[in-house]
Amino acid sequence: MYFVYLFQFLLQTSRGTDTPSPYVKTYLLPDPDKHTKRKTKIARSSANPTFNELLEYKMSLEQLKYRILQVTVWDHDVLKENNFLGAVYIKLHNVKLKQEQCHWYPLQKLQMSGSMLS
Repeated sequence: MYFVYLFQFLLQTSRGTDTPSPYVKTYLLPDPDKHTKRKTKIARSSANPTFNELLEYKMSLEQLKYRILQVTVWDHDVLKENNFLGAVYIKLHNVKLKQEQCHWYPLQKLQMSGSMLS
């Protein structure tokens, strides 16, 4: 199974006026061992990034329909911890996985435990 992500959004950092250097991480939940972790490249100093990358999951459609796609956006920080910018959870049983689709999902500022975000 392949997912192509084209993200475009206006981002603000929690560091104030700095321009973020965002990247996206995805997981197919549940995934206690983090085997499904995928990550985009960092869009350096971009408040309105576009990620046009292929993130590949080799899994049957039957398996995928029981998963939730976790998408988190992070601001890469060279000197400190990366900053969480937002997340969205997509229940894949609600998505027509055999058809090409385009959806916009607003990022949520969720308070989650570190284990959910890493």
